[in-house]
Amino acid sequence: MVRSFESFLLTFLICVVSNFPAMSQTEFVKVISHRGAAGVAPENTLPAVEAGLKAGAEYIEIDVHLTKDGEFAVIHDRTVKRTTGTTGRVKDLSLDELKKLDARKSMPSFQGKANIPSLDEVLDLFAAYPNATIAIEVKPGETGEDIPGKLTELIAKRKMYDQVIVISFKHKLLELIADKDPKVRIGYLSFLPPSKATPNSTHSVWWVSTLFFPKRIRKLMSQGVEIWVWTVNKKSRMEKLKQFGVNGIVTDYPSLVNG
Repeated sequence: MVRSFESFLLTFLICVVSNFPAMSQTEFVKVISHRGAAGVAPENTLPAVEAGLKAGAEYIEIDVHLTKDGEFAVIHDRTVKRTTGTTGRVKDLSLDELKKLDARKSMPSFQGKANIPSLDEVLDLFAAYPNATIAIEVKPGETGEDIPGKLTELIAKRKMYDQVIVISFKHKLLELIADKDPKVRIGYLSFLPPSKATPNSTHSVWWVSTLFFPKRIRKLMSQGVEIWVWTVNKKSRMEKLKQFGVNGIVTDYPSLVNG
């Protein structure tokens, strides 16, 4: 019943958006490949990131948590259960322990090795793709560690200011990162678009918000705010959002957006 209602709601919303006049129809939009490329390979693994890069996505989005030993592991959840089938919280495990875990549970048919990687391992892949940017979504845990300090230090050490944007639902954390190092680009995640925003900033919002707050989004875009929408995996929905004029589409299937 719940699934049927959800399907009905989404169908209704798509019908609604088809009646919106386009702000500036976009034939090609920026592609933000979600969790590496979660529809192509196990999410947040090196094969997924490689798939997104090979698909030509401008941005590869990943999630990070701090480990027991204060390192960044690439994983979405606070626990390893959903992606590995084992138990344990990321903050209670060392990076070496996490890297040994098989992360193919979300895609058991995947052939090949797919373990939980470190952030350093993912960043290494971008050396061969100088035009690609990694969008690091920070998932603050309960470690009490200095996430802004550790992350800005890593970006500065690798001299990757032009290839990194740090994004989060924790906007205060983003401000702390900006205070630590103003050269690090940040992007704001939220379900709904803000009523106002700093020009030239990046905001990633739930795609459904384009239906309920079209005027607000168009006003933000007219002020120079870049709007991404997440997470969109149906081609028909992508085309509607491109017609609306969004700047970027977050998807598990990067080849589908502009193909």
